[in-house]
Amino acid sequence: MATIAFLLVVPVSISFYNDYQVFNKGNLVSVIVTAFPSNYSYKSGFLKFEFNGRMYDKRAYAHGNYRLGQTLQLRYLEGYEDNFLFINENPSYSSVFLIILLVILGIYSIYYAIIRKPLK
Repeated sequence: MATIAFLLVVPVSISFYNDYQVFNKGNLVSVIVTAFPSNYSYKSGFLKFEFNGRMYDKRAYAHGNYRLGQTLQLRYLEGYEDNFLFINENPSYSSVFLIILLVILGIYSIYYAIIRKPLK
């Protein structure tokens, strides 16, 4: 369990680093909404859009009220093409929380493996 928790920290940390770079150094660009996949629901789904002649997708929430052909402003940084952020999207809170949670789970798993008694 500890190994799994610590191994999950690596991809989560890389994803957080990429989003954080886009958040801090990215510029606002205009993209055009091209499609809503069939799984787009009231909660969330993947919004497809075009930027510089290429198609991308991004998880979008229904409260965004998107329309086909609509122009959106997203944060983008060259070299991080798979990481687009909405204007108000801040990746810090959820990513840091997840990394801390995985580290705590890994430490607890190591403790449990050595002591063989769960914390009370």
